[in-house]
Amino acid sequence: MSNYTRTRSLIGALFAMLILPPSLTWGDVDPAMTSGTSDSYEVGITNGTQDKPEGYVGPIGPDPELNSTTAQVIWQDKKGRLLLAPIESSGDIPLAKQKIIDTGLLLSKGNKTANGPEWISNQKYGSSILYTKSGSGSNLSIWLANLNGTKWKVKSTGVKGLAPIGSEKENDPDPKYIYGVQDKSGKIALYWSELYGKHGGLISSNPDYIGRWVNSESDAVVYTEEVEGVSQVILYDINSKSKTQLTDSAYDLFDPQLWDFPAAEGGAILAAIEMKPDLSQQIVIYSPVDGGWERTQELKPPTADICIWSLEYFIFNGKTGLTFMTGNGTDRATTTSSNVWITYTDGDTFSFQELNDPNEKAYRNDPETFVTADQLFVYYEIKGMNEAVLVKTAPTL
Repeated sequence: MSNYTRTRSLIGALFAMLILPPSLTWGDVDPAMTSGTSDSYEVGITNGTQDKPEGYVGPIGPDPELNSTTAQVIWQDKKGRLLLAPIESSGDIPLAKQKIIDTGLLLSKGNKTANGPEWISNQKYGSSILYTKSGSGSNLSIWLANLNGTKWKVKSTGVKGLAPIGSEKENDPDPKYIYGVQDKSGKIALYWSELYGKHGGLISSNPDYIGRWVNSESDAVVYTEEVEGVSQVILYDINSKSKTQLTDSAYDLFDPQLWDFPAAEGGAILAAIEMKPDLSQQIVIYSPVDGGWERTQELKPPTADICIWSLEYFIFNGKTGLTFMTGNGTDRATTTSSNVWITYTDGDTFSFQELNDPNEKAYRNDPETFVTADQLFVYYEIKGMNEAVLVKTAPTL
């Protein structure tokens, strides 16, 4: 068993823990009738105190998704409600203006969110929301919320699956999403579907986990799966329905991201996390060279933390980079304290910034970026005793 197969088995165990709340009947939801705030927040963050951390935004999460185009954030709470709130130019999120869009979203045991909602951009409605709901028995289905005038209209897509991730190319006339289908053993297969058409199909029957859209657009997906015992990055082309192995690493790779950046070598960047036999991890960068991909950089953040997760790329003010997490365990399951990082470049050397005080021990997770005309904000979760809270910071690049 490879090292990443061990990590993948933990992911499979997580999905096997999902519980299925009863199905309900859904229709149009009027935001004016469903506005209100979340449960009040009072939870120890560090050292058993009730102090709110620096940059505290509010009880938002887990797994919020921010939209820089519409200046909004979506998330689901531990009651399975789909929530939306505006984001101000200062980066603040006024929770008094939040709205409940839908209820009955998929939960896992312990009232923790199994997977959060995701944005999908499209020509018809601008930015819509994809999310997972559960029905009777073991039925999991993907739902869609569209803002139609002043009302959010929710409906089932008719697709059975979970954990959808939508393409986010603005004004896309043919948006698509990827999603997982889980069998009784907990094994996940990766599929794609058009949002408004009937086309779709299988990407991989044996992925390590759900993939990512290349450039956040709807033409190609990167994901990892085992090739001769080692997890490699695979590109799936939607139009040709073909697979291409992009890497030939000696060690397992996971969490790939692929995007265009003209100032980078070859005009694009492929990033992934590499796990070595001693379970230490680093970020590896590949560049397009002579029709293929070659490893050009290996990035190790200046920390004693061992594991890395939650890569997500951004582009801002002539620079690009990644937000990510590091933890003191050998994997996320054994991590008790974690830290938020950003690494960035203008096309050559990558620089690092740690975005929290490492002396304040806490379990942080899931960094997300929000871009305004003149500022990059990074938001991340801190897990408390009752629920997640959201914290923001504004790194200087």
